[in-house]
Amino acid sequence: MAAKGTATDDRTGVLLLAIAHPNYAALALNLRYSLRLAAPELPVAVVVDKHTCHRLQPFAEHFAALIPLEAERIAVNGELRPFWAKTMLYGLTPFTRTLYLDADTLLFPPQAGNASLQNQLNDLRGTAFQPMCTGQPTAADQLWGASVQELRKLWQLKSSQLLYEFNSSWLYWEQGEWARRIFNQAESAYRTPRASHTVFAGAVPDELAFSIAAARENWQPTRFPYTPLANWSGPEGREPLAELQQRYVGVTFLGARLSVPWQQVYNRMAVQAHYAARSPYPFKWEDKRLWAAHRREL
Repeated sequence: MAAKGTATDDRTGVLLLAIAHPNYAALALNLRYSLRLAAPELPVAVVVDKHTCHRLQPFAEHFAALIPLEAERIAVNGELRPFWAKTMLYGLTPFTRTLYLDADTLLFPPQAGNASLQNQLNDLRGTAFQPMCTGQPTAADQLWGASVQELRKLWQLKSSQLLYEFNSSWLYWEQGEWARRIFNQAESAYRTPRASHTVFAGAVPDELAFSIAAARENWQPTRFPYTPLANWSGPEGREPLAELQQRYVGVTFLGARLSVPWQQVYNRMAVQAHYAARSPYPFKWEDKRLWAAHRREL
């Protein structure tokens, strides 16, 4: 079933997540300035916690809102599960049409003939839920280390309830019952995934939780495959940057093992965004395994 939304007004904005370590706040500020270049009219809000609020507070004027998230909501036995927060974003966004972007994303400045963030948002209008959707596993495949056959059995999925491979660096949704149910199901699947899976950031991969949730809610993508962002570690990451700019609105620098050439790309893009904002302090890339405890196993 195609995913059509139900939002009636047009409070469209971008939501970021910067929690668990001050460096995520710095990455989010880089992205915020990048968004100012790519889509200057879009408001940007950011979810913060006690680890990041102090670092973004001096830059609060650049955000539509700093939205607090209590650590207790994403902690298990005192240990933070930062990616659990993604399943809670439906209840945190101040917008009726929301584009969520990972903090370690940067957007290309708009150029004639290249992909446009605003065009992507215009095309998505009326869509209940649309993440980056990169593939569809077969019954013999694994999805984030979980057997697809086992997932279908344990979650009692019907033949019409399809699993998809998501990249949650980009999540678009519109306020409405369908998106709300998908997020609620994703939070439930994150807490109790049932099947064995790859351990990601100390817990369940949030993409696995969203895939289970979408299948249970009979969701199917209106666009497939859907990859508005280039992935530095994918095949497109070996293409010239000028060609990527023609097809993608930006790059997700996901994961902890960013190659040195792509670290340099990130730094150049961050400097460009800060320069345009007349800010002299871009955050340069640092290996996440050196500062993010929940990423050291990657």
